[in-house]
Amino acid sequence: MPAGAIISSADGIALTVESTGSGTPILVVPGSLAPPPLYHPLMAALAHRHRVVLLERRGYGESGSRPCRMRDQAEDIVAVLDWIGEPAMVFGHSFGAIAALESARVAGNRISTLALYEPPLHAMGPGLLPMLSRARDLLAEHKESEVVAEFLSAVEAMPPGEDLTQLSVLLAERAGGVVSDLRCLSSAEPRPEQWAELTVPALRLRGDASDEAGQEDCRWLADLVPFGRLVGLPGQTHFPDVVPLAAALGEFSENPVRTAASAR
Repeated sequence: MPAGAIISSADGIALTVESTGSGTPILVVPGSLAPPPLYHPLMAALAHRHRVVLLERRGYGESGSRPCRMRDQAEDIVAVLDWIGEPAMVFGHSFGAIAALESARVAGNRISTLALYEPPLHAMGPGLLPMLSRARDLLAEHKESEVVAEFLSAVEAMPPGEDLTQLSVLLAERAGGVVSDLRCLSSAEPRPEQWAELTVPALRLRGDASDEAGQEDCRWLADLVPFGRLVGLPGQTHFPDVVPLAAALGEFSENPVRTAASAR
């Protein structure tokens, strides 16, 4: 089992992390509706050659909660990187990919490489404000599963074969974090000018069987971020299987210059 630790964010929030393995570090930044056990098989698959650290983002699980913006999410990642103590790959999944991308603007040489899996760029901006308002009202009425259902319908793709109602009930405990993420997304915009200045090698990942929104986000990211390589994982969706994902991350960690040089 991964070992747990608690570190402090720049604004004093307690952040829970799990760590396993040894070797070149990889920091995993999860999506909104992806609880830690979802990433444990990935951590195990990478642990034989990497030290793998999983961040439970603010608002989720045992981590603290405070109203925040995307910059706070980025600085949380920097705090974990400081705790790791050496340059690390940062792998962000879904919302975590946006946070990871933003962290590259403030992390300096703490990040060795980026790996970004289907960041929901289409959901960024003030268009989410009505949903944020509804989600806050639902949370105040203790209708956590309805918060999750709203989010699944508009931001984060449904896992294949899952029933919306059942999944929303199963993930209801993540509703508070979802509201925090909606606040971050609604107050943020894609940053093509700033992202274009980044030079860290990056792997842009998508599932070939993901929905059209996920595919379009990855195409848009390829236009916004002129570095790295776009790789499609055959047969995978927004929630990819461990084996192809671990293989892609492991290869890129070991050969970032060669892989990044074959951009687009």
